[in-house]
This record gives sequence, structure tokens and C-alpha cells, in this order.
Amino acid sequence: MSKKRKQLIEEISADFHAIENKMHGLMMRGHKGGITHSQRFALFLISENKDASVKEIANRLCTTSSAATQLVSELAKQGFVLRKTNPRDRRELDLAISKRGRKQILEIKKGHRQMMSLLFSALSGKELEQFMKLNKKILSNI
Repeated sequence: MSKKRKQLIEEISADFHAIENKMHGLMMRGHKGGITHSQRFALFLISENKDASVKEIANRLCTTSSAATQLVSELAKQGFVLRKTNPRDRRELDLAISKRGRKQILEIKKGHRQMMSLLFSALSGKELEQFMKLNKKILSNI
């Protein structure tokens, strides 16, 4: 790898990190739901997977089962998630999104769209299309 290419990759990496930090800060500041980033991630996992379990959430968050249990317990306490005993294995809990949880997800998605619109407002339509093509190219390579 050439020195110039290495330097460009390092700069892009630093920019990705800066964008991620700024977006995370904006999301946390603009979010009124009172839930953490990890809780949001778990909420989306549960809503997208009808067979979601605490074990699966722990695996996806790269955390312990006890930490995932605490996270899910807090979501249930706030009324975002419903917990039911699994009829096939009484030691496991089946998780489902509640009506309040669905409403919370819609609110999060709306805020995320607004933030992404703000982020990409610096690009023209043509630049945005080019950015999308480049992202797809990178994603297809990993």
C-alpha cells in the first residue's frame, strides 16, 4: 500500500469516527424517550425478530446474559417490551414489542431520518447518489 493511500485511509477512518461521535451525541440529546443506545438497539432487535430472546440480545450486544436481562427488564418496566415464558422451555423468556414500544420505535426512526437529512444536507443530489454508490461498493466488499 502506498504512503498516500495509507494516509487517506487513516484520514477517512478518523472522519468516520468523528461523524459517529457527533451523530451519537445528537441522537442522545434529541431523544426524549429516556432509553439508552443499548436499549434502543435491543428494542429494534426484538421488534424485528419474533423469536428474540435475552440470550440473542446478549450475543448481538456482545455482553453477558445478566446484563442483557437487566436491559430487557428495564425496557419491560418502562412498558416497551412484553416478556412471556417460552412454552417449549420454561427457563427461557420470549420477548415481544408492546404498543408503547412500537410507538417508541417510530419516534426513534423519525428522529434518525431528521438527523440523517441534516447530515446529508451538505451534499447535492448528485453527490448524494455518488455517496450511496460508493457505500454500496464498500458494503459489497465486506
